[in-house]
Formats: sequence, structure tokens, C-alpha cells
Amino acid sequence: MSQSKEKQQEDPTQASNEQQKKPLTRQKRTERWFEVITALMLGAVAVATAWSGYQATHWSGEQASHYSQAGALRVESTRDSTLAGQLMLYDVNLFNEWLNAYSHGETKLTGIYQRRFRSEFLPAFQAWLATDPFQQSECATGAAVYATIQDQPFG
Repeated sequence: MSQSKEKQQEDPTQASNEQQKKPLTRQKRTERWFEVITALMLGAVAVATAWSGYQATHWSGEQASHYSQAGALRVESTRDSTLAGQLMLYDVNLFNEWLNAYSHGETKLTGIYQRRFRSEFLPAFQAWLATDPFQQSECATGAAVYATIQDQPFG
């Protein structure tokens, strides 16, 4: 036996081989499986993290694109709304000037103003004149007259 002890001391790999040949205990097997499962889970987490980073970058670009489109549409909407208000003021101002000229009997000036009415305003003006507003006290006025052209596009 002393000879085998001497051999073991001389060749440490032989001793470790003998230890490895021993069957693993239940606790050791559980620990190894736990390590394998942990490694697999860490790999899955790494892949999920990379995927979420990719998706965040992708959708961030989409969001920026849609945000810039919404900004452009908002600017266009504001421009159209401003133009509509300006055209309405133009119609109302021109109509008031026409009414002032009419009340002073300046028929030549009323004709000039009438030719300058926008094509979108003219149907409302003609509908208002058809009610004979200077002879009848109960004719449409203000917003009721202007409502007849609300469906017309401005511009």
C-alpha cells in the first residue's frame, strides 16, 4: 500500500481521476443542474435585452417620424384656419362697405363692391338680397346669412 500512496503522491492526476469516478451525490447533481439552468437563463436575458434595445431604437425612429408629420399637419391646419378667418373678415368688411354705399345711394360704388365679392360669398349675398332685406324687418341677418356659405371651401 505504501507503494500506491507513493504513486498517488507522484501522479496527482491519477488521484483526481479516482475521485471523478465516484458517483455524484444528489446535492452535487442539483448544483450542476442549477448552474446550467442559470447559464441558460442569463443567455435568454441577454438576448431579450438586445432585442428590446433594437425595438426601442426602431420605434423611437417611428415615433419621431410621426411626430414630425403631426407637426407639419398642425402648421398646415393653423395656416388654413388663419386664411379662413382672413377671408371671412374680407367678406364681412366688403359687405359692410357695400351696405354703407347702398344706404347713401351710391349705386356705382355698390356695383364695384359687388363685383369684388368672392365667388364663395356671392351665393349668400344673393340669398340675403332675395329676402328683400330693405323692405322686410324680419329678414335673416348676421350669422344666419353667413351660415349659407359655411359648406363652401375658403380660398
